[in-house]
Amino acid sequence: MAGKPKSDSANVFPDVQKDSWYADAANWAAEEGIVTGYMNGLFGPGDVLTREQAVTILWRFAKAKGMDVSVKAELGDYQTAEVYRHLPERQCSGRSETRS
Repeated sequence: MAGKPKSDSANVFPDVQKDSWYADAANWAAEEGIVTGYMNGLFGPGDVLTREQAVTILWRFAKAKGMDVSVKAELGDYQTAEVYRHLPERQCSGRSETRS
């Protein structure tokens, strides 16, 4: 979406190694306010990305690109949403292992 962004700053997150394949993207996204990391200052590169985190990142990216993010919609029961039914099982499992 943003191509291959380059970061002008030093490593923003202590758990992102400078030579990792995602370091420039993570640092650029932090500089742009698209990602903020955890409250402890870490990025969590090995963590599973939750649905909530993914939506937040996409919303912030869209806003940073000047897209209209003011439109709101009632999602209702996400499990009956058309888009959810077409995803592979467990791809959008949320935070709880008891939800499928």
